[in-house]
Amino acid sequence: MALTANKSNRLFSCSSIIVLLVLMSLISSASAKEESSSLKEMLAVSDSLYSEYLLTKQPECIIKSYNILMACDATYENCYSIKWRLSRTINEYGWHVDNSVNTWRQGLSLAKEAIELEPNNYEGYLWCGILHGQIGRAVGFLNALSSVKQMRDCLEKVVEIEPKHAYARYILSLLYRQVPSSPLSFGNKTKALELAQSAVFLEPESPNLWWGLYEAQIATGKRQKARETLEIIVEMPEYDPFNHLYNQPHPSEIKEKAEFALSRYK
Repeated sequence: MALTANKSNRLFSCSSIIVLLVLMSLISSASAKEESSSLKEMLAVSDSLYSEYLLTKQPECIIKSYNILMACDATYENCYSIKWRLSRTINEYGWHVDNSVNTWRQGLSLAKEAIELEPNNYEGYLWCGILHGQIGRAVGFLNALSSVKQMRDCLEKVVEIEPKHAYARYILSLLYRQVPSSPLSFGNKTKALELAQSAVFLEPESPNLWWGLYEAQIATGKRQKARETLEIIVEMPEYDPFNHLYNQPHPSEIKEKAEFALSRYK
């Protein structure tokens, strides 16, 4: 009888442990889902504020977005979705603080952390590249040459991971067109034109991308093609699918420049 009782107690004890583990697992799972839902909501609010800033240029929007993401980063460790968004937000937030360069360097570090967390996703590379360019422009010509090479490498990684990323191709086109050619740097106007053409092919509704193509055509001496591009731009609606994602001129500004450039052909 004692043996039977001991056996029953052991079975009861094992069953209790199993039930407890199952309950703990369910509680943990529910908590994780709740945490995930809360994070998604905060990221959505931050995204909305970021886009509102790009469309309205109201500093309080980007400051709020920055504060939300900093709070998220302090709460959720090693989260890729937070890291790359924070680097993106800091790219704009840096314009509204006293020490812009140090702030952009903070953003660059966060972009690199994002890359380490998820090296097969493109967002970390994109903002790492853009922030390299931001810092390079701020610190002077020689440092800028070093920065643009790092910027190029990051953006080419974006295109490698996401070949249909039109905006990365557009920025690369600007780089290849604007930097000095060999032996000083990697400038290549022919490559710039190829990248601009592929960017427009992938996203034909962006006046900014078409303007980039126009400038690349002018740089390579394709004056008649450039005129045809201007004619396309002036007929486009005042809409750009990238205006809520990246800091760039409003379509009305691009159309105005295109109209002026076109008038010089007559």
